[in-house]
Order: sequence, then C-alpha cells, then structure tokens
Amino acid sequence: MSSFSFVNVFFSLLISFSASGNPREPKKNESNCIHPWFKKLIVGIENEFRVIVKDYDNEKLNVRISAGGQLKVDNIASQSNIIYKIIPDGSQKSITISVSTKPGDSLVCSSTFKVITPKVFIASQHAFELDGQNSVITKKQVLKASKVTLKLAKYAHYKIIRYDFAISSKTGSSAIFQMQDDNIASELKQHLKTLNSGDLLIIANVSVMGPNGPEMISGKTWTVK
Repeated sequence: MSSFSFVNVFFSLLISFSASGNPREPKKNESNCIHPWFKKLIVGIENEFRVIVKDYDNEKLNVRISAGGQLKVDNIASQSNIIYKIIPDGSQKSITISVSTKPGDSLVCSSTFKVITPKVFIASQHAFELDGQNSVITKKQVLKASKVTLKLAKYAHYKIIRYDFAISSKTGSSAIFQMQDDNIASELKQHLKTLNSGDLLIIANVSVMGPNGPEMISGKTWTVK
C-alpha cells in the first residue's frame, strides 16, 4: 500500500470513529440554543420554548430556570423535539433559562426574559386601565366603556372570549353577568347605570384565546368613586 493510500485510509477510519463516539462538546454561548415562542413571559399561562443544540438530544441536556415559576416538559416521544413550558408566578421581574450538558453540567447558553402580568381594563374611546385590587373608577368612566380587553395586547395576540362581571352593591341589588365575548352587553350596561359610590366591580373567570389555544387569567376588582 502506498503512503498516500495509507494516509487516506487512516483519516477515513479516524472520521468514522469520531462520528460514532460521543458528540462534540458545544462551546459556551456558541449560539442561542433557546428558541422561545414569546418575547416576554406572561404570568399565569404556559409560555413555550424549545432547546436546540447541535449533536445533542434533549435527554443529554439540563434545562433549568431561575426562581419565579414552574418549568414543565411535554411528554412526547422524540427527545429532539421536546417542548418546554414556563408558568411564571409573578414573584420575580425576570426569569433566566439556562441550558447545560449531561454529564459535567457545562453551560451551553442562557437567556433572561422579563415577566409581565396581564392587566384587564375597560376600554372605551380612551383606555381606562383598571389594575390592582383596590383601583378606583368613576361612574362616568364605566358608562363610557364598550369592551373588556387586555393591556398585553400590544405584546401578543390575545383576545378575551368570555368573562364574568359581578356588581356588589352597597345600597342596591348585586348581580352577576356572564359574557361570551369581550363586549359589555346591553343588559349589563343598563345595570351599570344604577351604580353608586362604594359599589364594587369584579371581573373574574377570564378566558382568553392565545396563539396556543384558550387560557385562563385572573381578573380584577375596582371600587366606584
């Protein structure tokens, strides 16, 4: 065998051995291996993302998040196509996702995302934001309202598909209205005309339609001034 042929065979065997052995060790932050389906994390719903590292299935990776939420993993057959879900609890202003290898726990990449809380507000020609458990609103503002919508609409395509609107009156009769879309129905509008100072307005059981299907978010309570 000529020296040229011997060298060719040697390198062919070397390449074959390398391909059948352990995958290469990824370099730290060689690329962004976290692929989110969101720009910001939204409290109370499942925020999905994938992790992709060349030559590594997900079973060979550690995926962790910092304090402030729960990490879930979809139980699907392919270890190269796992969907991860973060459910923020609202206790932190941001959450960091980190990815490292098994074994050795060598960091591959990490990303930090801001956490936002959905804020329900009543929208009219001018949007009156009604956030917080002890928010105050005037009767005039309420009567201008035509819809219930979300402050996070500028961040993602979410739409309210149903909600309960309760009125707790200090002087008159209380009532609960179940809405099947984001509008304020005529029957509810008529009842709102009887509001008095000190009455409570409660929006609860809010169901929204997002990119991944229907989700539930918490409502809000306001006092009529």
